[in-house]
Amino acid sequence: MEEIADRQKPLENHRNNPSPTSKSPPRPTWNKAPNNNPSSSPPPPPSADPVERNTQREIARTQVLDRISSGPCTKRPGATCPDLIGVAGVARGGWDGSGWLGREQRQREEAEKEKENIAKPHAWKRSKVADYYKKQERLLEGFTEMEDMAEAGCMPGSLTEDEMKQLAKSERMAIHASNLANVVLFAAKVFASIESRSLAVIASTLDSLLDLLSGFILWFTSHAMKNPNQYHYPIGKKRMQPVGIIVFASVMATLGLQILLESGRQFVSKTEPEKDPQKEKWMIGIMVSVTVVKFVLMVYCRRFKNEIVRTYAQDHFFDVITNSIGLAAAVLAIRYYWWIDPTGAILIALYTMNTWTKTVFENVWALIGRTAPPEFLAKLTYLIWNHHEDIKHIDTVRAYTFGSDYFVEVDIVLPQDMLLNKAHNIGETLQEKLEQLPEVERAFVHIDFECTHRPEHKTTV
Repeated sequence: MEEIADRQKPLENHRNNPSPTSKSPPRPTWNKAPNNNPSSSPPPPPSADPVERNTQREIARTQVLDRISSGPCTKRPGATCPDLIGVAGVARGGWDGSGWLGREQRQREEAEKEKENIAKPHAWKRSKVADYYKKQERLLEGFTEMEDMAEAGCMPGSLTEDEMKQLAKSERMAIHASNLANVVLFAAKVFASIESRSLAVIASTLDSLLDLLSGFILWFTSHAMKNPNQYHYPIGKKRMQPVGIIVFASVMATLGLQILLESGRQFVSKTEPEKDPQKEKWMIGIMVSVTVVKFVLMVYCRRFKNEIVRTYAQDHFFDVITNSIGLAAAVLAIRYYWWIDPTGAILIALYTMNTWTKTVFENVWALIGRTAPPEFLAKLTYLIWNHHEDIKHIDTVRAYTFGSDYFVEVDIVLPQDMLLNKAHNIGETLQEKLEQLPEVERAFVHIDFECTHRPEHKTTV
């Protein structure tokens, strides 16, 4: 303790008497080259003794304050203050191998790091920029497609009449194959449900039962659309397609709710599954076979662009998921814990309800006349403006859903003194060109001679 007190005496003396004389301490010498001044060498490294090292640091801090308080220090460009840098280095206790790090050097390093951080944009900014350029690329691709269509007079890559007939035949074959597979697989899953008595397998079997019902709904919709009636349905029956999908999705969501209730009942009763190795093998074989067949049908139906066939593909994909979950839950419940079976059934129910609820909303939006996205409207505007050189103005471009495709309304302005037959030909060819787009079901072109008039239709609420 006495040794520590003796070591602290120089520090107390220095604090009480910062200067031995009444004169202010001399200011440090500033040099452009620190190495030319031998008196400006950095202080020696701190002592290994922690008490003595703290004493040296306190003395160094006091010296810095004394030198700063002695007067302003004017620094020429390019000059350095090695004494002050060295003292600050001792006060900070940093050593870089060649000398004590100065405050200015640390500030420069921090400024450089800050510049680097500013130069590097955040991840969300980079993603927004990438999304913007992707949208621009898609827009340019749409303009190029419309340019090719304007030059060729038809949609590039459009199918001939024979090709369309062959495609329709392939789509019908995909629908018939899906319906036949649903019948056979439903019978197989009924047998697996009886043998296993697993709630997850039963949930998957009920899903197959609804597949048959929904398949009948979609088949009826497709059959009705193939038989047009210009007197009763003057604009066609394409609205039956989303209506059939909504009915289908509603039934599937109802199934999910029923499975949830049954799973809750099994949780309350704590019913354990029966353990029979022979029945378990039959169940595993049937469920694996059903899953493989559904996967093949899913891949086949996804090749088509028809909405009904793609709905079948979506249904086959859901069956692959539900069959896999049901099989895993049933096997794990038999071999490990009974509650895995109702848990798997609940997962199947939630997945079914969530997926088909989204499908319902998508088709509802398609039926209520929602506007087309801005990118599609921009593509239409580009096609209209480049259709004919006599088009002076484009008054209106409107596209909205009326089923699975868009209805398009266009108002163009032609010269006032143009002959009627020429104006009619411009409008008719534009209408035909718009209806060649795969997203457009019907187009209406209105011809006018000025664009300053009031709206020609009554305003809707």
